[in-house]
Amino acid sequence: RTRRTLLSPTMPPKRPRTVPLRKLFVFAMCLCGIPFAVTMTALLSEISCNKYRWCSSQWDTEEDRYLAQPPQTQQPEPLLHPTPLPLAQYLQSKRKDIPLVVALTNMGYADMASNFLCSLQRLNITNYLLVATDLPSYSFLVKRGYDVFFLNTTSSEEASTWGGKAFNKFVKLKVKAVESVITLGFDVFFCDLDMVWLRSVYDLLPQAAKSDGLPVVNGKPIGSLETGNHTILDGWDYAIYYYKAHSNTGFYYMRSNANTKVLMQNWLQCCDRVPVDDQDTFDGLTDSHIRGRRLGRIKYVWSRCKTLRLLLRRILLSSREYFPNGSDFFVLKYPQRAHVVPYIVHANQIPGGKRAKIKMMREFHVWLLDDDHFCLPKG
Repeated sequence: RTRRTLLSPTMPPKRPRTVPLRKLFVFAMCLCGIPFAVTMTALLSEISCNKYRWCSSQWDTEEDRYLAQPPQTQQPEPLLHPTPLPLAQYLQSKRKDIPLVVALTNMGYADMASNFLCSLQRLNITNYLLVATDLPSYSFLVKRGYDVFFLNTTSSEEASTWGGKAFNKFVKLKVKAVESVITLGFDVFFCDLDMVWLRSVYDLLPQAAKSDGLPVVNGKPIGSLETGNHTILDGWDYAIYYYKAHSNTGFYYMRSNANTKVLMQNWLQCCDRVPVDDQDTFDGLTDSHIRGRRLGRIKYVWSRCKTLRLLLRRILLSSREYFPNGSDFFVLKYPQRAHVVPYIVHANQIPGGKRAKIKMMREFHVWLLDDDHFCLPKG
């Protein structure tokens, strides 16, 4: 009976290793005193997450059964069944002269997807490709008025749990989606769904790319340029979110040209060779600045994907005011202290899984949905 209980399919999946935040807070208070305890706790949490992958701690005493739970509704919604459509045919309705915003979701992150699309809607951005990898998420979003492309896969809600096999399989779908769109001749803004757009980057990055220069905000350049070692075609090849001495594939602007098509194909091949997430494989292919404990993981990628490495001309979006990560925006408050509105807020670097992210986003007024996950009107 005990064995059957332990192997019961109703039991939650094994949780990642945790570091209780209350312990970090007590340690920070002893180390720095009460006035700096909260800030020091955030920094310690970032270190434990980045270096040791202990990222699932939280303040609440009640444990989530899953790191990412599907959005709860009053009653199960009937599923919609879309007519199968090839991606190339679906994209005929999208504009090719401006970048296409690309994101993927399943039911585990459908509420996050609705919040992300709401932020685009408030900026009047309609040129996007939101890929739903299961029928529940497709139905959930279509019923809320969004244009969704259905991709029939075996993706499950467990793919929302960072670091697992299902997650690594799901993020490979992200790479495949972008590779397909790039091949069809579209420039791409790729975004994770725990992001909110507060300003349009359409006015910032495409123009800088064509001029082969840094993006300029209020007369000041932001980010940094890496020259790479490949042929310069018509400006730099891509721009990517960058912090803590490595790139972050949660947001990037990838132009469609001969260089980037090869990069995306190499990235897909490396994902097949190495059983890690898309972030580590991309760093292994493109980054020369990895150091510390992260270097150990990247060396494994280097050993399997050495022939696929490709250093292109790129922009590193490292501004903590205009492209802040979760810690920069919610804890250290770089944009608020600089009195600027960031382009994108990324709700990463927040211990506690999806529930903690949504709680934090509500507190800072970047959760844009009502209780039924419909987009609230602006203002």
